Amino acid sequence: MGWTSDEGTNFSSISGGYSYEPNASSQQLYFRAETPMDLRGKVLTLTYSASSDYKGSGANLQPFIQSLSENGSPGEWCWIGNADVSTTEVEVSCVIPDEPDWNITDDTGFKAGMHTNGDTVTGSVSVTKAVLADPPEPSSTVNVDMENSWRGNNSGAIEYVANGVELTPTVEGGGAVFDVVSPVNFNSATIEYEFTVDSTYLDAGYSLQAFIQEKSVWAGEFSNGWIDNSVLSSGTFTYTIPASGWNIAHDAGVQVGIQAPGDSGATREGSVVIHSVTINYAE
Repeated sequence: MGWTSDEGTNFSSISGGYSYEPNASSQQLYFRAETPMDLRGKVLTLTYSASSDYKGSGANLQPFIQSLSENGSPGEWCWIGNADVSTTEVEVSCVIPDEPDWNITDDTGFKAGMHTNGDTVTGSVSVTKAVLADPPEPSSTVNVDMENSWRGNNSGAIEYVANGVELTPTVEGGGAVFDVVSPVNFNSATIEYEFTVDSTYLDAGYSLQAFIQEKSVWAGEFSNGWIDNSVLSSGTFTYTIPASGWNIAHDAGVQVGIQAPGDSGATREGSVVIHSVTINYAE
């Protein structure tokens, strides 16, 4: 499985992976693989990071997989909007449709990797790991990885620390989030948080808010996630998802996280360390 990139994008090997410097939309960093292969329902997981210049250019990213047949079909392009483009190394997954065309029976092969999308594209993108595998077996309980896959959201800043993920909200709406691959049924699920709030945040009277959002249309559930300042010192919160409306059928994913509530842009001082997150699916 050899990696390369489109011509003129300064492809290079880096420690543990590969990097390129795209300068236009639709430029790709990718590997090629042989077929026949049945790809129906498989999951492509990439560990990647983008430079601050790339994120600053406003460009998006698209994990992709595409047949090398003459007409380039079938193909699947997932989506990382610029707000979610990470400048620290994270995992992102792209689910291949469980459709007949993805059982590739000829020897044309396929390519998979990262694809740029934007009016202005500068900077670099790196991939250090790519895994193409069957989807994980359904589990009613998932312990969220606290060492990878988190990112800051809406001006929130995160740092991986010895006992979890530290969130510094900086402003109202600043948060820490991770992604869950969809389709997924969140109806009546619960999400258990364990955390520690520092004295600056607590004494200022701020509250917290757990939430989930569909990444296709950004519909969210916030009302059940209110964690009032009066109970923050307990360090635990169980967030219950409504019994209907959250059986997600699309493959754009779901964003899950915790934030300083509000949208006025007001400054928020202090920090929160999230020690653990456990998702309990009802079905």
